[in-house]
Amino acid sequence: MSEQKNKVKLNKLPSILTVIFVLLVVIISVIISANRLIEYVAIKNENEILINTQENLLRQIDELKYYLDAEVNAEYKERMARLLGYCYPDETIFYIE
Repeated sequence: MSEQKNKVKLNKLPSILTVIFVLLVVIISVIISANRLIEYVAIKNENEILINTQENLLRQIDELKYYLDAEVNAEYKERMARLLGYCYPDETIFYIE
C-alpha cells in the first residue's frame, strides 16, 4: 500500500513541476511586458517633449529669417531698438502685465 502511495506521489510530481514552470514563465512574461510598457510610456513622453521643442525652435528660426530678410531702414532700426529696450528721450512707455 505504501508503494502505491509513493507511485502516486511520483506520478503527480511531473505535473506539479510543469505547473510551477508554466507559472514562472507567465510571471516572468508579465514582468517583462510591464517593463516594456513603462519604457514605451517614457519614450513617448520624451518624444512629445522633443516635438514641442522642435516646434518652438522652428518658430524661432522663422522669426530670425524674417529679421534677416527685413530691409535695414528707419522702421527696422526702431523695431530693433524697442526689442532691446530703448526708447526716445521724451517718450514714456507703460507696460501692462
